[in-house]
Amino acid sequence: MKKIAQYFFIALIVYFLFSCFANAQNSLISEMLKIRESIVDITAFQTQILPSSPTALGIDTTTHKMIIAENIKKSTYVQKSAGVIISPDGFIITNLHAIYGTQNIFVKLLDGTSFTAQIISISTDQDLALMKINASKHLYFVELEDPNNIQLGAEVVHIGSSDILNNTISSGKIISLGTTTINNKREIELIKINMNMYNGDSGGPILSRDGKLIGIMMGKFEKQDRSALAVPSNKIKKLYLEFLKNRYNTPK
Repeated sequence: MKKIAQYFFIALIVYFLFSCFANAQNSLISEMLKIRESIVDITAFQTQILPSSPTALGIDTTTHKMIIAENIKKSTYVQKSAGVIISPDGFIITNLHAIYGTQNIFVKLLDGTSFTAQIISISTDQDLALMKINASKHLYFVELEDPNNIQLGAEVVHIGSSDILNNTISSGKIISLGTTTINNKREIELIKINMNMYNGDSGGPILSRDGKLIGIMMGKFEKQDRSALAVPSNKIKKLYLEFLKNRYNTPK
């Protein structure tokens, strides 16, 4: 009878732990589904004019100058990436390399609504671009994580934007932190995580388990599986606050 009671007690503990784990997982998924509203799909177009060799020669009867007629070829490149809404009035952070050199940038929200985006500010050193869309309503946004809470070994979550894992929730850990010390204060320069990154994931969010933005996907190591780099939240915050400071301090 005593052994039966022990087995029952162990089974009860296992059930309790499993229930706690299941509830935690359901809570995490529920939080990530809400955050999905703040992740945008970015499509940027770059058009290049490619002149071909001369196809005809002629004389302008008015100026009596020679005219060279050319076939002008137009080539358009499409770049797809992700971005994260970081304020209710439509400020979006993404990677600079994903939109660099493009002429037209379009942002699509989760509900399918599309907007033309304007580049507001950039950081070439951090591969960041701050953009703005003009929506008629307040948008769901992600709060930036305090860099003091970003620790080596911390569990993180990524919501994919690639064709392979679009809208898929993946989990991993911070496996390396590139840091410097400025005025006796730790400054995070780069985050390395043990996750795969695919085409279209650039600019996508790296989140804490409570739904705060730790950083955005930036790149991957070609010869390393499950290894990607992210720009940390402190760099995103710096770019955003510098823009706001300059905007409100500029004489009108």
